[in-house]
Amino acid sequence: MFNKEFWKDLAERLIATAAEAALACIGTASMLEDIDPRATLSIVALAVLVAFFKALVKRYHEIHTDSTEEWIEEDEPNEED
Repeated sequence: MFNKEFWKDLAERLIATAAEAALACIGTASMLEDIDPRATLSIVALAVLVAFFKALVKRYHEIHTDSTEEWIEEDEPNEED
């Protein structure tokens, strides 16, 4: 279900999300002195959590959709019969 490739891709996605969120927070500050580290870290953490849960839900959906479609296709009567 969750193989090594999935976790590697997820780690890359989470690192990229964290970097993007941090850059967005830093970019919105008018001067470097205006950056609030706590706010930046909380926004980064929230963005990483959202990306993590989205990846899990997507993988879960992919696994269960594929197995459900196979099951439905097997049980459908053939038009040739």
